[in-house]
Amino acid sequence: MPPPEAISMTLLITGCPRSGTRYMQRVMFRIGLDLGHEKWRRDGAVCSMLAVDDWFYPNQYVFRGQRRSSLAPDLVWHIVRHPLAVISSISGWGGLGVNPAWWAWQERHTGIAPDRPWNDLSAVDKIALASRFYVSWNEIIENDPSVTLRFNVEAVPIEELCERLGREAPDDLGDVRLIGKSGAGRLRWDQLADAEEAIRKMSARYGYLE
Repeated sequence: MPPPEAISMTLLITGCPRSGTRYMQRVMFRIGLDLGHEKWRRDGAVCSMLAVDDWFYPNQYVFRGQRRSSLAPDLVWHIVRHPLAVISSISGWGGLGVNPAWWAWQERHTGIAPDRPWNDLSAVDKIALASRFYVSWNEIIENDPSVTLRFNVEAVPIEELCERLGREAPDDLGDVRLIGKSGAGRLRWDQLADAEEAIRKMSARYGYLE
């Protein structure tokens, strides 16, 4: 079904990669918003890369030379997911890891990069790298003064989001499957090495109490 009329503002939902951006794009469609996943559409986007302002974004879509600053979203929301689930996904998933162009791009904003090809890293090194990146990317968003809302993907506050957007909350989300904490059990806190303390503090800020 096509979304109803456009909202009177544009919305950017951003967060660390592997935090549920595709899921949120589907949720917002059910609410009635035409948001692109990792690309800009009529009402905005759900996009991890647009957390930063850059002249180039290394994804399969093309922003046609547009920067985050030129898109100028009216609303910016921060989506978070349990850190152990995100770090487990980044460190164990080949998509981000084996893409040297992506690592080179994000290094401009975080200063973090693998010291050798991803496939040559040990599992411990991959977790350490993903942990440092998780902290850095979320800190970038935390320090963004345009962000007005943060919420957990495992418990999306549908009614609050709809109220902020001037939309009526749907009775249900149809076939949109909820995201749980399934990935969080794949890692232990002590596997995060030097980043454990920073991630525990961030986790507490995000409402994940262990």
